[in-house]
Amino acid sequence: MSCETSGPVTHCSLSDLICGDNYTVQVIAVGDECSSLPSQAENFRTVPCAPEVTATHLECNTDSVLLQWTPTDGSISYTADARTLEGLVSTCSSNSTNCELRGLACGQTYNVTMISYDGHCHSMPGTALAVASVPCPPENVESNLLCSSNSAHVQWNPGSGAESFEVHAISTGGQMTGCDSTNRSCVLPNLVCGSIYNVSVLAIGHQCNVSRSEITTLHSVPCVPNHIQANLSCGSGVVDVSWQPSKGALSYTAVAQGSGGFASSCNSSSTTCEFSNLLCGLTYSISVTASDRVCTSAPSNSVQLDTVPCEPHGIVAQMECSSHTGVVSWEQGDHVASYLVQASSPDGHQTYCSSPTTSCRLASLHCGQAYNLTLTAQDSHCNSHNAFSQLHSVPCAPTNVQTSLVCLSNSVAVMWQSASGALSYQAEGITVGGTHMTNCNSSVTHCNLEHLLCGETYNVSVLSVDHTCSSEESLFTQVQTAPCPPQTVDVVVNCSAGSMTVTWPANPEAQSFHVRAETSGGAFLSCDSTSTSCSISGLPCGQLYSVTVTSVRGGCESQRSTAVNVTSAPCVPQGEIGNLDCVTNSAWVTWLQAKGAESYSVLAVERGGTNSSCSATDLHCNVPDLLCGATYTFHITAVNSFCKSAPGNAFQIQTAPCALTSITAHTDCYSSHITVSWQLNDGSSFYVATAEGHDQSILMCNSTGTSCDLSRAKCGMQYTIIISGSSDKCSSLRSPPLKMHTAPCAPQNITVNPVCDSNGMTAAWSPSLGAESYSLTASSRDGDVRTCRSTTNNCTLLHLHCGQIYDVSITASAGNCTSMASQQVTFYSGETTCWLEDNMKSIIFWCEIHDILYFFCST
Repeated sequence: MSCETSGPVTHCSLSDLICGDNYTVQVIAVGDECSSLPSQAENFRTVPCAPEVTATHLECNTDSVLLQWTPTDGSISYTADARTLEGLVSTCSSNSTNCELRGLACGQTYNVTMISYDGHCHSMPGTALAVASVPCPPENVESNLLCSSNSAHVQWNPGSGAESFEVHAISTGGQMTGCDSTNRSCVLPNLVCGSIYNVSVLAIGHQCNVSRSEITTLHSVPCVPNHIQANLSCGSGVVDVSWQPSKGALSYTAVAQGSGGFASSCNSSSTTCEFSNLLCGLTYSISVTASDRVCTSAPSNSVQLDTVPCEPHGIVAQMECSSHTGVVSWEQGDHVASYLVQASSPDGHQTYCSSPTTSCRLASLHCGQAYNLTLTAQDSHCNSHNAFSQLHSVPCAPTNVQTSLVCLSNSVAVMWQSASGALSYQAEGITVGGTHMTNCNSSVTHCNLEHLLCGETYNVSVLSVDHTCSSEESLFTQVQTAPCPPQTVDVVVNCSAGSMTVTWPANPEAQSFHVRAETSGGAFLSCDSTSTSCSISGLPCGQLYSVTVTSVRGGCESQRSTAVNVTSAPCVPQGEIGNLDCVTNSAWVTWLQAKGAESYSVLAVERGGTNSSCSATDLHCNVPDLLCGATYTFHITAVNSFCKSAPGNAFQIQTAPCALTSITAHTDCYSSHITVSWQLNDGSSFYVATAEGHDQSILMCNSTGTSCDLSRAKCGMQYTIIISGSSDKCSSLRSPPLKMHTAPCAPQNITVNPVCDSNGMTAAWSPSLGAESYSLTASSRDGDVRTCRSTTNNCTLLHLHCGQIYDVSITASAGNCTSMASQQVTFYSGETTCWLEDNMKSIIFWCEIHDILYFFCST
């Protein structure tokens, strides 16, 4: 080893010396060119080496550690230093090769280092060695009983340094049990019931088992009670239960488990308990458990007990009305040997019946009584509480029945005295011949028999009714009803005389007859007769009368006969106004509403006797086809189903003269033009043609020659055409009116439906204006052509080719003209695959159409 220094410094340090060894030291001075000889040698010894621990031994009881080590050269003493990470320290010194570390804290790991001393220096600390102390005892030991298994769950806070634990439990009687665990808990098994145990936990670690916790006390599950006895008190239904005391018990619970699942319990700190709320009619299984403050024992052996029979339920009391017998029934109860029914009525009658089943019969009950019923269930020991009900016997029959006829309504008022037990009454009337019966109901002592047959004698009786039964009928009394009204009344109105005559068949029950003719406003006329007819005069015009006839006998009048409605002559129309239409040479006549009129007739008479007329239900009509240059007198007459009025005020209209003649008109069937022709007249060189359609549309053309064309003529129209020498249609220089028809319109709105059972079709369309007949043509793609003609707006073709497409069109005809064809529609006839389906309500015929469509119909 060497070291160097320069300058005035006269020392240096030698490093990396070997411990416990002898060294010789010399110093040499070094110049720029030469070095001196070594100085005189000096000897020294380095610090001793640190000892190495060769063995450790933990003393469990004293919680100390004995250390051993090998000696080092030059050392005269040794010191051991033990330290924890938390700063706990323990040391020991020795001149030999062992020493003992005392006062170690439990559950700690100490790092132990050794140093040696040679009289001058201490060695460096040796290599640290980890040494464990005795484990700490467990703390906070808790014991919790597992009541169902009579074991205990013990848990604790483990002390430091423990590797495993042992739990020891010793009872005051000397019984022992225990358990082992490497965790913080374990279960003590097989505890003896009703015992007190001292429980401790021992921590084991590093081959030491001296760290024991503090002792805790544990009470085991109380023992199961025995010798259970149960006694029933019939009067109160209370059950007393007793047993022998159980070791370890502080209290007891008795449980009564019913056969239907119902349970009851009672608690006691003694050895008896009382059940006051057990359900009736059940078999109870009674057991007892013992409890301390923590656990409850297993149930004791059970004893069986039948409680008092239940009060009967579901009581139904009904009368057997025909035999005056009461039938009482109830629901079956458990553990019942028999039942007793007792009945008593307000009139003092008492009776009873008994039965082992669920019903019995009370015979010969008095009528009109409300019986109080008492029902008791019985077994071999006890009777149930009584159940109560009530039974109403058959009501008594009414007495002193009286009747009185009410003529106006042909009903009978029936009266009687009240009957015992009756809630309501029914009066019944039967004709002497038994052909008719009627009745009425009442909650009081009278009611009216209605809907009686007229002219009959009825036997009337009354019976009493309650909710269940009816009494026998009372003695009957007879009453005669009102006479019948006349049948087949006939009325004849004499229009000119303003009177009516009413007739009817003879009625031997009637002394006289009363006829009444009444308007809707309530005004009426009347007459009386002892024969079969009667007349009423002075009828105002335009009145609707409802005519009835009644039969009279004594002071009693029958119902009215079926009304016959008649009308007097309608009033004469007023407010007549007439206007001439020179184009059509017709008169448009209007008037005011006439009272009582259903329709009107207008008559126009020319002086020479020629006449024209029109009829209408409205207040106007058009009198057609008047002569040219004539004076007409007009009369309006009102008409109804019975009479005509007198003619109204006459008025006159003079038609214009017709100087032009020889007018003709022509149109082609498919043309919208009408060509009008005439002869020239010396009085005019300009002519106007006017056509008025039946829809009052106007067409006009003019010419200086002998013809002109009316354009935009409509199909299916009737046109009235005149020629005039000026625009004045009513001038004398005009022709008589000429009427003509244009061609009918083409049919529209065509629909085609299959006739499945004959592979045909039915076509329908909207009626065409001006059409007299129709022609349908159906052409198939395979060349089949079918036609049919009809004067109505439908047509049917049968037996078409299957599986074909038909093009269908329709034309309308009138006279010599046929309309344009309608727009074509397409019809698919059925494929060859067809079948019938019978669904019990109708038969359906199906046809498949090109594998896609299906048509069907029902017949």
